[in-house]
Amino acid sequence: PVQWKAESIDENTLEREREPQRQVWRIVPESDRPSAPAWVVGAIVHEAIAACHFPDDPQFDEWVVARSRAHGIADSRQLERARQEARRLLGRFQGHHFYSEMLAADRRLHEVEYSIDSNGGVESGAIDVLYLKDDQWKVVEIKTDEVRKGQAPGDLKKYPRYLDQARRYGRAFRDLLGQEPEVHLCFLNAAGTVQVVKVEGF
Repeated sequence: PVQWKAESIDENTLEREREPQRQVWRIVPESDRPSAPAWVVGAIVHEAIAACHFPDDPQFDEWVVARSRAHGIADSRQLERARQEARRLLGRFQGHHFYSEMLAADRRLHEVEYSIDSNGGVESGAIDVLYLKDDQWKVVEIKTDEVRKGQAPGDLKKYPRYLDQARRYGRAFRDLLGQEPEVHLCFLNAAGTVQVVKVEGF
């Protein structure tokens, strides 16, 4: 028997289930050179990857502006910054071999939600990307947070929250499907580059 309460819900799932949905609440930015909120840019980047909207799409800029407005941005300068930042991160990702591998996958799924029994309760989460290549399933958690020089994501001890999250996804996949996946953290904003880190020990 499963108790109908969540033992743990990851932040991706919490964000999906937030009522009401999170919105930008300031109509007029406080600074003369406002930046778009990082969470908005991150949400747009994840939505773009799931929907296969990338900067080489002629409708990309229009789509980003529409999604930014849907998240509550009204200021024209913030809309432009959101467009620039999303274009920069996604264009960088397109230039990385990991993107090419994902495109060539035998099967690819985005924003995969799951719930599993966990110590008599329920653990829920959402995997950013799950794809099958050469009979090997790969679990990918995408991060848009800025990682500055000297904070190399290869040292995962500095990112325990990300590491725990990725390991939960790996365990959930293994427990649900009975297969051992490869688990990766993909940083799109690591000192101006894309860095992919394989996660072990889940």
